Amino acid sequence: MQTNHHQGVTNFHAYELVDPNAKPGFVNEQDLRTLNVSQEDNSYYASLSAKNEKKTIFYVYRLKGAVKSYETYSDLVVPFFGTGSNHDQDLHHITIDFVFPQEIEPSRYYAFLHDREEGDIHKEPLVVRFTTPTSAMYSLTETRLLFPSAVMSEQRKAAAPATLEKVLEQEERQAKRIAENEQKREQLQQLLPYLTALAGSSCLAMAILRMCHLRGSGNVNKLIHTDPLVLYFIHRLGKKDRYGYFAALYSLVEKGAAKVKLDQAAKRFQNDPDAPDHQLLFTLKRTPDLLAPHENQLILWLFKKLGKKSRTSFAMMNIAGATKKEKDNHRQLLSYRTKHSLFKEGEKEWFHAALQYMKEERLMGDKVIRLLVPILLAVIYLIVLYSYMLDSLSTAAMLIYSIISLGLFLLACRNPAQRWRSLLSLLVSFLAALMLYDPALVKQIALFIAASTLLYLFTPRMTLSSEAAALYADIRIFRKQIRKHGIPVSLPETELDKWAIRSLILKARRHHPLLKEAAEVKTALFSAAPLTFLLLADHNPVSYLEDTWKWSKIASSDSSSGNSSFDGGGFFSSDGGGGGDSGGGGGAD
Repeated sequence: MQTNHHQGVTNFHAYELVDPNAKPGFVNEQDLRTLNVSQEDNSYYASLSAKNEKKTIFYVYRLKGAVKSYETYSDLVVPFFGTGSNHDQDLHHITIDFVFPQEIEPSRYYAFLHDREEGDIHKEPLVVRFTTPTSAMYSLTETRLLFPSAVMSEQRKAAAPATLEKVLEQEERQAKRIAENEQKREQLQQLLPYLTALAGSSCLAMAILRMCHLRGSGNVNKLIHTDPLVLYFIHRLGKKDRYGYFAALYSLVEKGAAKVKLDQAAKRFQNDPDAPDHQLLFTLKRTPDLLAPHENQLILWLFKKLGKKSRTSFAMMNIAGATKKEKDNHRQLLSYRTKHSLFKEGEKEWFHAALQYMKEERLMGDKVIRLLVPILLAVIYLIVLYSYMLDSLSTAAMLIYSIISLGLFLLACRNPAQRWRSLLSLLVSFLAALMLYDPALVKQIALFIAASTLLYLFTPRMTLSSEAAALYADIRIFRKQIRKHGIPVSLPETELDKWAIRSLILKARRHHPLLKEAAEVKTALFSAAPLTFLLLADHNPVSYLEDTWKWSKIASSDSSSGNSSFDGGGFFSSDGGGGGDSGGGGGAD
């Protein structure tokens, strides 16, 4: 029972109506069969056994103080179906009759129906009838009668809080507002298909843009002479993973700012049968006059000078965590965790600087998604909130949706490329739209949100320049060629590492079997192609470092897998190996 506009319910009884043709107000006692009633708070329950048959229930109850009788008029407001949990389904073909204790000329009383549907009111001297096709679940269906004060002859008369004319004006304004809201809902429903079509067309444009990225020069040799760090950023579309710093190291090597060679692994790795015997040692040569800011930051982050006469160098094993043997023996794990944490902090700062450099060079940019996300989420939020107002949802519902949606909006705008943030905001708006009463409006908003979600998913984190887009397509061709044919076996030894590093950072999975046969020239590869030498020995230096961090009980946020397999990041399968600390001194020549 609704609790508004009265002082409580008394004398509640429930009956089965034996004569379904009997009319309320004219029901005889022989037409009724009493049912047992139980009460729980403000809810009343009556039990009636029925199976595959139609039953008619008749309720009788008294509302205390429901009629407010004033000196100039009497006011009766009865909310039959409200917005609470007891009204959790649509009720159809509603008829509400009020029977006066005496006849009243229809011109002397006023009847109003507060309902979402455009119901009908039929006035007679003794009975006023309200009908409405549907009382939508969780929506208000309420009647109001204003009639002469003299009808309630036994009630004490109080001063009216407002004149009858004022009350009638209020009802007229409310009816006008409901009609205007209905008109605005229709206008919104006419607008939404155009917005959905616009979002769909934008999806198509993004798909065509992606298709353009598939067209490259077809010359994979061009990639061999392109900066490996540039290739890495283009392939990942600006997203960081475990191979970023490794691509940057080989970028320095290919620019002549550093050289790389194999060095003996530190003693703790030599004592571990699962660890590799050698590590990559990068040594700075005479630094060029001009290095990009991110390259200088990489040097400050990773490279160290270990002695007066030694050159500044970086040994891969210096950042390794525990070996498999140390992990099994639980030795020195805390120091490795600290080392890993410092490494990740430095990596994050360096990556931000490198990404900023790529943007400044106009190879890629995130302006499109940074512009799209706020506009898209703001439009959806305003549409849903506006629909709540037009559809007469409660202030509490609008407030809850606003708080949650605005919080997610700010979260998504901080990092538009992080998919889960924007998708969560879209999901909340979608669920909020389902709470609307108007099914046609729900359908239109749901379609628009779905189209907007597709548009967001089709929008790349980074848009590429025409040059970068051509390289992106060439990368695809290069990966396909490596998977199918592997690294060409006829390459000079000095060229092997260029192919190896690109196959590694571009995640070309499959190797050519004939390359395994090149193991007979391992001695030459040791000096001329150190990375190729390690990969032929089934040792991926980057994956092995990830394993050592895992063995130090540090979960890498960038690693998609905790095992020591090659993870699709290169063209050989690796069983992992050892990792190292202080691998081979300062790299003095």
